[in-house]
Amino acid sequence: MVIRALYWTDIWLLQAIYVCERQVIYDSEKSDRPPSVENIIAAADYINHAVMTFEEFGGGLRNLKQAGLLQQIGQELKLARKATELFQKFEIKGIYEQAELVRRELGVEAPSKDHRPQEQLAGPYLDISRERYDSAAESYLRRNRS
Repeated sequence: MVIRALYWTDIWLLQAIYVCERQVIYDSEKSDRPPSVENIIAAADYINHAVMTFEEFGGGLRNLKQAGLLQQIGQELKLARKATELFQKFEIKGIYEQAELVRRELGVEAPSKDHRPQEQLAGPYLDISRERYDSAAESYLRRNRS
């Protein structure tokens, strides 16, 4: 199996999942439920003021799983212990500085205008359907407009 390089958008997704697991944004009560796709999209928007594309999300899931930073059990997503520990290491920093330090620690290239998220999608390791992603994104956007 070929391990693909991580992209800065993968770090963005990883941080969004971390934020969801820490329940920083929407849930006021602590829950052991795994983060939903909709809440991960919301957290990514909170972090980067943009909704991830399907390619960024799906490619990121695959890349993070291959790198051992993300676990998927059925439809549930959960950070691997080493990812959680990495974010906790830089938790006293602000959200942007935290992402930058995690990116550097993992040796991921800085954001670039040349980044092509559609290239991330290539390969058989995608674990979410476009329909499921689109439904979650549309639900989030509807909720956010209200």
